[in-house]
Amino acid sequence: MTPEHLYKAVYELFAADDEASSRRILATVDSQWPAMHGRITTHDAETSRLASLAAVKVAEHGLAAQWRARALSRFAGTGWVEGVATRIMSDALVELARANDDYPQGQFLDVMVPAPSALAVLDEIEPFTVGDGSGINLSRSSPSPALLARFLHEKRGFFLLVGGDYSAALESYRRALDLPDLNLRGHLKVRLGIALVEYVSAVKSGEHVDGHPTSALVAEAEASNDVGLTDLINIGRFNAGEIDAGTLRVKPYEVL
Repeated sequence: MTPEHLYKAVYELFAADDEASSRRILATVDSQWPAMHGRITTHDAETSRLASLAAVKVAEHGLAAQWRARALSRFAGTGWVEGVATRIMSDALVELARANDDYPQGQFLDVMVPAPSALAVLDEIEPFTVGDGSGINLSRSSPSPALLARFLHEKRGFFLLVGGDYSAALESYRRALDLPDLNLRGHLKVRLGIALVEYVSAVKSGEHVDGHPTSALVAEAEASNDVGLTDLINIGRFNAGEIDAGTLRVKPYEVL
């Protein structure tokens, strides 16, 4: 496959957000690795990043590390500095996974513990969120200064939520929501994050929760018929059920 065709195939599979598709991605990039090995292209950089996320989804942590390294070398080699910054974000999430022993009890907020080092690592994305950046753009999910700005506030909000600092978490998510040019996915993901913080905070405070917006946000995502929202819909449906039951066994809207 050409770098362009390989990226297109992986991008479409990644949007499906299921285990079978993630494993197909890993099988595809493995078969193409002999050709990719000697190439340093923007398409292969982004293919490698998506492959690392697919590996995380199916708990293939060794493969995730390999593909993160392959993505990093290609982002650096092509001058795609925003792609390099996504590696910093991955390192922050790895710190959280380390603090939680790779989530043996599952990726649920009721059993997750914070990792202060994750916030310190995440802060290093900030210099990449301003200016014009590299100008490289392959798709709406490609690393860019605007996307990294959303990631910075969104992930910071998530880490603060795990740490129980709900007011600071809400402030961070709302800063993400105030960013200009948020696409549909970004807008919904941030609003779902805000809804999650508000729910967890209310339950922890012993408040009665009624008319929670998660189900409405899931319905909005479903009505868009956008395959790129599949992961948000799946997690949102799960969380809506737990919220209706009044539990804290809810999931974050992140690839951990």
